[in-house]
Amino acid sequence: MPLFYSNTGGATYSEGKRTFAAAQNWTQHAVTTLVIWFQGNMGNTGQLYVKVNGAKVACPGDAADTRWKQWNIDLASLGVNLQSVTTLAVGVDGSGAGGTLYIDDIRLYRLAPEIVVPSEELWIEAEAADTITAPMKTYDDPMALGGKYIGTDDSAGDSTGNPPPDGIATYNFTVAGGTYEIGIRVRIPNANNSFWFRIPGATTPAETELHSSGWVRWNDTPDLGGWFWSDVFSDDDNEDAKVLFTLAPGAHTLEIARREAGAHLDVIVISKID
Repeated sequence: MPLFYSNTGGATYSEGKRTFAAAQNWTQHAVTTLVIWFQGNMGNTGQLYVKVNGAKVACPGDAADTRWKQWNIDLASLGVNLQSVTTLAVGVDGSGAGGTLYIDDIRLYRLAPEIVVPSEELWIEAEAADTITAPMKTYDDPMALGGKYIGTDDSAGDSTGNPPPDGIATYNFTVAGGTYEIGIRVRIPNANNSFWFRIPGATTPAETELHSSGWVRWNDTPDLGGWFWSDVFSDDDNEDAKVLFTLAPGAHTLEIARREAGAHLDVIVISKID
């Protein structure tokens, strides 16, 4: 659910509210935790909150956080009659606050999933490339994080055989060293669903199949109708395995090349997993 909010004109909060036709019993099956996933946009302001039967709890996360965050809410802390839940609301407090939030996967758990926080995580806006060559270029889109993304238009043609000599964006970054995965926020209109990826000097597990060129061929992801997150996986693996990059401590360069014309890239996240 996108929540577009603008607390102006005397308004001090904005919220989306669900009133249940029949009261729900949230004590069944030893339920203990309400879990909500949310994602913000850069520049968001205000305090995210949830209300159950009018009892409000503030989110410890930042409304401007651009990654999907898991928020666990201890139901016992709300102090309401959980055997008769009639309303659930998600909102943002703050006079003058504004922005866009995305709310998803609102669930009840007996035992909530563990919140895993990477020990090292680098967020890179795609348009912040250190170098970028035509026909790859920057475009505007208010639904992209930061309002911009990179890609090619349909007239650029495909480069599906091998990585091209042009249309490459590079990103210089520094890590502590270890094993890393890459997540990307992408859009693939008209089934134009592929890019090339490479980190020179990185090693991958022996069982990971790369393209004969030595690049990762990220390909054949279904069109989900808008911006979505995906791992960088190898289409040359039989099971489209996620690619793990082992990097020495220090400076490295991520290279992303065009493959099918029209694919769009918004955000890159490099996360240490070991």
